[in-house]
Amino acid sequence: MIHSASLLKIQAGGLKRGERWLFRDLNLEIPKGHFLGVQGPSGIGKTSLLEIMARTSILTEGRLERSSSIAWIDQHSSLTANLSVEENILLGGLHRRRWFQTLFGLSSLKTDEISEILKSLDLQVSPHSKVGLLSGGERQRVSIARALFQNADLLLADEPVSMLPDTLQTKSLQLLKDRTVEGTSVICALHNEQLLKMYADQILVIDQSGWRLIS
Repeated sequence: MIHSASLLKIQAGGLKRGERWLFRDLNLEIPKGHFLGVQGPSGIGKTSLLEIMARTSILTEGRLERSSSIAWIDQHSSLTANLSVEENILLGGLHRRRWFQTLFGLSSLKTDEISEILKSLDLQVSPHSKVGLLSGGERQRVSIARALFQNADLLLADEPVSMLPDTLQTKSLQLLKDRTVEGTSVICALHNEQLLKMYADQILVIDQSGWRLIS
């Protein structure tokens, strides 16, 4: 069984694509309040590893244990284009409400928290703006806001700030880091090694030579 202080554990994990192993014999345990960075070249399996952790994909070999709720920020900002900023974020947090609180529509849910999160991300658009009309960077921040609003135990982020300028990259990642103080664990894949070093407690490097953890 997974240790009570841990949210996720992978034992002897391996992932194969076609005839090629992306990684093998991966052993990983994520405690509460931990920020793990994931680094490696394109195509090495970083996104696939996050999908396995989210249980939208499975390991070829080995075992995954997870005792946590998750929030997901994917690099393609998979939002619903014809819904507003507020509606997209609220949909991410429906699990926080009892079923009868949603009977009268999304407007019955409190939105004060959403306004604060949007403000912290310097997202200066109306909460009623349709997501399909936003820029790539704005959509990326809506995805971050949706994940933060979920208050999940485990936050998975795949290149969450790739479309943002430097100042907003650091501000957004600091918001994720701040959640670890409250016990949320963050697993974040980034190409930018320097950013990972600024925020991660450990970095999981996956490359052609295998995998290794760097503290």
